[in-house]
Amino acid sequence: MPHETDWADRGIEWRYFGHVTPDEARAADQAFYSDPRSDHAQYQLVDLRDVTQLDFPETDQRLSAAIDG
Repeated sequence: MPHETDWADRGIEWRYFGHVTPDEARAADQAFYSDPRSDHAQYQLVDLRDVTQLDFPETDQRLSAAIDG
């Protein structure tokens, strides 16, 4: 999966790189919400600077927003 995850004291930081698909982004989200630390996380930081291709259609964006909302 083209991302790295780093848990900080108050949240989580993801760095994505290469070609990112909706399935990969959802898997990272699912890993976050299944971790007990997510209950107390105050932020999620997403670094997309090293992404070369992002396949994220509007329907997938809405789904992710609903899950994260």
